[in-house]
Amino acid sequence: MARETTISQEEVNAVADSIRAVGIKPTARRVRDGLGRGSMGTVLKLLHVWQSGQARAPESPLTLPVALQRSLIDFIGQEVAAAKLSVEQELVSAQQAQKDLISENESLLGDLAGLP
Repeated sequence: MARETTISQEEVNAVADSIRAVGIKPTARRVRDGLGRGSMGTVLKLLHVWQSGQARAPESPLTLPVALQRSLIDFIGQEVAAAKLSVEQELVSAQQAQKDLISENESLLGDLAGLP
């Protein structure tokens, strides 16, 4: 048979609030010490309920220093330009190869047309 709980949610909430009010993070051990009674399992379970009801502090957005932002933008711009140049050179080479193949194909077709 399970033992009856000797502490209440309200008691845990009050102790956790008082611990937090002095700038300390409420833990199960601190709350239990503040109550002076109760099992760690029960305190922990009730403390989790208290924690789930607490408002989370909004996270402040991370920002980079302006000089670093500019450096990153410049670097990325240079990398994009270099990659674009490489792709453009490959495209020109592929287009030249295509023209050469077309020319060779037309030449072979002309040779075939001249055969008996």
